[in-house]
Amino acid sequence: MRMNKVANKVANSLVLGMIGSFLAACGGGSSDSLDAQQKVMTRSVKAATACYSAWNSATPYNGGANVSYSGVNYTAAYWTQNNNPSTSNGKAGSGQPWISDGACGGTTPTPTPTPTPTPTPTPTPTPTPTPTPTPTPTPTPGCTVWVSGGTYTAGQVVSYNGAPYTALVTQTDYVGTNWNPASSPSLWKSGGTCSGTPTPTPTPTPTPTPTPTPTPTPTPTPTPTPTPTPGFPKHATVGYWQDFTGNGAAVQTLAQVPSGYNVVAVAFANSDAALDGGITFSIDTGLSGAVSGGYSAAQFTNDIKTLHSQGRVVVLSIGGQNGSFQLTSNAMATNFANTAYALMQQYGFDGVDIDMENVVTSANYTYYEAALRQLSSLAGSKLVVLMAPQTVDMLPAYPSQANYLKIAEDLGSIITMVNTQYYNSGSMPGLNGQSYSEGGVDFITSQADAVLQHLPASQVGIGVPASSSAAGSGYISPATVNAAISCLAYGTSCGSYIPVAKYPSLRGAMTWDTNWDLSAGNGWVNTVAPAVSKLP
Repeated sequence: MRMNKVANKVANSLVLGMIGSFLAACGGGSSDSLDAQQKVMTRSVKAATACYSAWNSATPYNGGANVSYSGVNYTAAYWTQNNNPSTSNGKAGSGQPWISDGACGGTTPTPTPTPTPTPTPTPTPTPTPTPTPTPTPTPTPGCTVWVSGGTYTAGQVVSYNGAPYTALVTQTDYVGTNWNPASSPSLWKSGGTCSGTPTPTPTPTPTPTPTPTPTPTPTPTPTPTPTPTPGFPKHATVGYWQDFTGNGAAVQTLAQVPSGYNVVAVAFANSDAALDGGITFSIDTGLSGAVSGGYSAAQFTNDIKTLHSQGRVVVLSIGGQNGSFQLTSNAMATNFANTAYALMQQYGFDGVDIDMENVVTSANYTYYEAALRQLSSLAGSKLVVLMAPQTVDMLPAYPSQANYLKIAEDLGSIITMVNTQYYNSGSMPGLNGQSYSEGGVDFITSQADAVLQHLPASQVGIGVPASSSAAGSGYISPATVNAAISCLAYGTSCGSYIPVAKYPSLRGAMTWDTNWDLSAGNGWVNTVAPAVSKLP
């Protein structure tokens, strides 16, 4: 669409230039005449842009869908339904569900009757190739020679390709991960002093990563009700913390996040451009510059230790509106698990939060499952795994799109807590068949009630924005959040929708985010955290 607009502008400019030259040659180059010609040409160019299919309030639209309304074309920023484009639009990244593509005219295409796209066929998983054995380098006198599969302690000096390197953290450099000292600056630093008799080369530790099932199992095996992860609170108040600036929210260090947030999700990791499926993390330079006195990786790591000393949990969130990416092979799943585990070791994260938006499909969700299974094998039983799907990703009424629900059901106790985003959602059906609009207690209770028919309450949290500035739509006051919690847990303070059961073991609530909450005076955490902590 942008290419069409540019072409129109260029064509318009050429024609106007020719008209201007002709008028000047004939002595008729007055500005009034040229303005009149410009208006005629502008109307002609605008009329040449055809309108997309007409917007329908009852139709759900996926991100990237095109519609027209009242002579203007729009593109959906994310999944949306019943959000009028003329009143719910903004620039890309504004949080609004629609992006204006400008005026249109001419023939309007016939609306597409099917709102849900046909799922992409499941690709045949690519087998993980057998890693090429690492050639034995010439050892540096007095140094242990690094080998793939070896286990090394923090501060240990090794030799790689004839040069010394010092381990930054205790680690096992599993076969196939390519975590050699020269290419893994998060695990090794160049230099170090070796002395004495060379240490024998360690025997490689077998890779504990299980072999992923090449063919996804169509029918998930029922899993038992998960036991709360050791160290994870029985009832959690989860807040995202921004490792970036520039969106108008207040700036804070990790240690400055209020204690009412007993679980903090650091937003966000980045995809590794050099390793398909891999992730990286670093302190944003903009954030470091905005914090008085600066904010370094060492300070951030110490802040994680501070939160741990307070009994709080810190996870690394992956994805977000602008950072989500697909996993489409077993090799990518393995890279994801290995790099996520390396970052957990480096910084001290307790686990991960999966916030992949608009990329988890019926064709690839099994690769996300494989990645989390492998990460669980690496990290052990204390691994914390949160998920923050959009509303439609967990809605049984839309089985072709409810792929996060499939992941949660298939992985069972590997998933610690699912915090569905009950905002930027439009209207959704409840168990009773009625449609409920976002922005009220009925929307949250009707949607959570549907999820609670598939997952135990101890895995379920409700996700809401911390302020009206934190989301494009769907904000509710902290008092309304508490009413929804009370309705689901105790059957009190409900609206017109009455859940089919009471869920006193509801895990808690999540908000985007602590920075926006700080901008609004921390009213969200000061109101909601006490209600969550009082759950039985």
